[in-house]
Amino acid sequence: MAASPSLWWNERNLFEQLPQLNKRFAEPGTQARLLLSVGSLEEPVITEGNPNPRQRLMQQRRRISNLNELFAALQPLRSLGLESAQMMLPGADHGGSAAQASLRVLDFARDQP
Repeated sequence: MAASPSLWWNERNLFEQLPQLNKRFAEPGTQARLLLSVGSLEEPVITEGNPNPRQRLMQQRRRISNLNELFAALQPLRSLGLESAQMMLPGADHGGSAAQASLRVLDFARDQP
């Protein structure tokens, strides 16, 4: 599970590592499940005249956009054994999303084929 991952960190370095992940899943028998989650309040829309520096920082980190991009990039690996799902946690900010995600990951794990 990757709950509210900091995909923005280190200049989005994780995205540069996707080719290695592709190679790993090209190996026979490699299988994994991954649940990606993010809170719906983690990428606020900034309006003109809103000087709140915390909200501006959250918007710059693009947590929701980055998670959507990662989920899309992982889809070609489905046929190679990576089952991924994404979950938007309504009303959760970065701090609150961890608690919600930890409860929901149990459902994801239980539904394992």
